[in-house]
Amino acid sequence: MTQPRTLGQSTGGAAMRPVVCPTENFIRDCAARSWSRAMTRQHLDLSRERFRLILDVIEQHGAIEWARSGHSLLAKQSHAGRRGICLPEMAEGMARGRHTLYTRAIREGDGLRGTCDELAKNSPVSAATIRRRLAAGQSLAEAVNNPPKPYSERRRSKSK
Repeated sequence: MTQPRTLGQSTGGAAMRPVVCPTENFIRDCAARSWSRAMTRQHLDLSRERFRLILDVIEQHGAIEWARSGHSLLAKQSHAGRRGICLPEMAEGMARGRHTLYTRAIREGDGLRGTCDELAKNSPVSAATIRRRLAAGQSLAEAVNNPPKPYSERRRSKSK
């Protein structure tokens, strides 16, 4: 009967070389990228006990250099965020998010194009009024160009 193979054991034969599995490669890559042990374990969705067993087997074939406490990638991002500094990757992601929100907010129609705020600058009504009128079903030209109703003509609830 053959023994079950564990992580880091060879399949047999004359040359005893360790089996390199994708999990071992991933863990070593994470350590090289300054990921913390906790971050790597959570990404692999392993319990602490199981992750510790895997690390024990891997480290029999060569030590893994983990980032010191407070020097992992996640810790650096957290410290930078508290100081109000964005890492280049984070700043790029935030810029993409702002651009996406801007493009979703652009209104087009009736020869007009722009966000409600941009359209309100050259209009007799506010941006909030334009949004409310569009939600009520008016066309973009009507929402932007119709003047606001005088105060005396606005709906008011009559209290008894």
